[in-house]
Amino acid sequence: MTNDMEKKTVPALPRFRPNTDVLEREDGFHIFVDMPGVGKDGLSIDLRENELEIRGKAVYPREENA
Repeated sequence: MTNDMEKKTVPALPRFRPNTDVLEREDGFHIFVDMPGVGKDGLSIDLRENELEIRGKAVYPREENA
């Protein structure tokens, strides 16, 4: 029971659903996802049990005195 209480108090990270286009062509599916600020190092693509998961982490430099 204590573990359940701890999980509920941890704040979740903000999530959003970016604009996505999925095209089916002769050579397969092409997926285009609008993820500004996400580089190759911050991108994660997983396929598990017929479910595709795409995650990205955008990193922006901090401005001084902001």
